[in-house]
Amino acid sequence: MRDTLGISNTQLPVAQIERSAGSSRHETQSGTILTTKGPDKQLWIGICVLLYPTIVGIVLPILAMRDGPTTFTGYIRTLAFLFISGLVVLIGYMAYLASRLSRRHKQATRQRLGG
Repeated sequence: MRDTLGISNTQLPVAQIERSAGSSRHETQSGTILTTKGPDKQLWIGICVLLYPTIVGIVLPILAMRDGPTTFTGYIRTLAFLFISGLVVLIGYMAYLASRLSRRHKQATRQRLGG
């Protein structure tokens, strides 16, 4: 059984629990084993997806504007392209997450209906 914090509460003997990278195991006084799992691949992909628009939409324009409008003018098209690419990456990732959540919802509905 897994709760909302991602902690698995199982009644397995210690020998049957596998240790994977990023997870830790704790045994309570009653013998219940709590397994916590570290950040998974999806979290790191999400952080990278948020980091890219931050860099191309905020950091690079600030760095380009620090020397004044004459040096900034030559980079406007490049910065605009990078900004639009950041938006495309962000919107694409949100569409991917929406389709993934929709697919999970359909699977959960089928399992509840017994099909």
